[in-house]
Amino acid sequence: MGIFDQFSSKRDIEIPVLILEANETEPEFVVEVRYVDGETQEDMLNSCRVRTRTGEWDTDRKKYREKWCRKVIRGWRGLTLANFRRLLPQRDSTNPEQFLEKFPDGEIPYSHEAACDLYREARAQDFVNVVLEAFRVSDDLLRVERELEEKKLKSMPDSSSG
Repeated sequence: MGIFDQFSSKRDIEIPVLILEANETEPEFVVEVRYVDGETQEDMLNSCRVRTRTGEWDTDRKKYREKWCRKVIRGWRGLTLANFRRLLPQRDSTNPEQFLEKFPDGEIPYSHEAACDLYREARAQDFVNVVLEAFRVSDDLLRVERELEEKKLKSMPDSSSG
């Protein structure tokens, strides 16, 4: 099944997104995300709008982060202590012994709470923006697929004029 078939055959598309490349000592950190189109993202954003004390509309960032993580992030692999520190250098005080006590296999398993923490704390260029770029590429693939399908339909002979 080709990439275009994957995108056309189902609406619920999951994409592996490389967040951190492997280095000499650490595996790559890959996040499995569910593709969410721009309209759905806008709906999620609008559902998190709140009135401020001055009467203006603003986004409840915590509510949006929760919704976004629940809708988009499906899992991950390779989130080791070193990769965690690469993403969150300001949290470099994590005790390795305590970490290994809590996560004996050396990796932080996926959880919704951990995903929300990464969204909130990680440097945006290393996490959220990489996911959003994957969505942009997916949008481009879907657009090309639609254009190819339209060309294919236009080039087919009309069976009703026989």
